[in-house]
Amino acid sequence: GPATVRYRAVDGTGTAGVDILPLDGVLTFAGGQATRTFNVTGVDDLIREGKETITLILSDPSAPTVLGYPSTATLTVLDTERPVTVGFAQPVVSIAESRGELTLTVTRSEPSAAFTVDYSVTGGSATEGVDFSGGSGTLTFATGEMEKSIVLSIASDTLPEANENVVLTLSNPVGGATLGVASSEVWIVDDEL
Repeated sequence: GPATVRYRAVDGTGTAGVDILPLDGVLTFAGGQATRTFNVTGVDDLIREGKETITLILSDPSAPTVLGYPSTATLTVLDTERPVTVGFAQPVVSIAESRGELTLTVTRSEPSAAFTVDYSVTGGSATEGVDFSGGSGTLTFATGEMEKSIVLSIASDTLPEANENVVLTLSNPVGGATLGVASSEVWIVDDEL
């Protein structure tokens, strides 16, 4: 005869309602019907998190029906996010001293979840505070944001001097990204006559 049974999802290492759409319903069997199905829909959350599990449970069968074995199943939710790298768009760049300002672009490889990455001066012959300013800080990428900018102010003087360089380096990515092109060498080209 006819029968009903409740199905629902409960958290495992994954979260029902976050990693899959909310799942809670009733299956109705007509008299003589042996199988019924329900759909589970994954949610792409842009977060690299590896495989996660959610438990599917059958319960509350209508009388005189009883639950068979097994009445639970483990659903494995596979992560589809590719590794996200963050790095400088140009590993070497030059600017004439008289230009006054240089914008360096930092990009990420995939539109993933929010994360931060630090940048700092790690070498070179130019002196921060004398030849340039703006060489350290933290970049915060919002969810899906693909690029950020670092602005260096270049100090121009009237003295002929050798070309100078500064090396900026990315470090400490927090939030799931890894480093790609982690440094950029900026050459400040003297253009005094």
